[in-house]
Amino acid sequence: MKRAAILLTTLAFAACATVPYGIFAMVQVGCGKQTLIFSNPEKIDEKVIIKATDSCKGVDSEVQLKDADGKILKRAPVADGTTQTIQFTVHAGEWLNFVCEGKGGNCSYSVSAD
Repeated sequence: MKRAAILLTTLAFAACATVPYGIFAMVQVGCGKQTLIFSNPEKIDEKVIIKATDSCKGVDSEVQLKDADGKILKRAPVADGTTQTIQFTVHAGEWLNFVCEGKGGNCSYSVSAD
């Protein structure tokens, strides 16, 4: 019994050690929808990497960097049928938005922090 507990503890620690810090789950977004990816309420800048996929057809999707008032500061296109890795520095009060455009499928994204 004691050996089993030690083995399970070791395996749990090893599993935690192999998961990279700061990576969030893959999120699915329906065509024609938009969603908040990340917001930065902190007083320090955050470097964020987004892996975004557009599996909808007809219109390219995009990741948008917005300020606190909702004004678009920067756009990063994600063409139909592609996956793009996009890096942003998100300053205090700014946020990232994913706009999934088109029909017949979905988009997805994952986020990691530097």
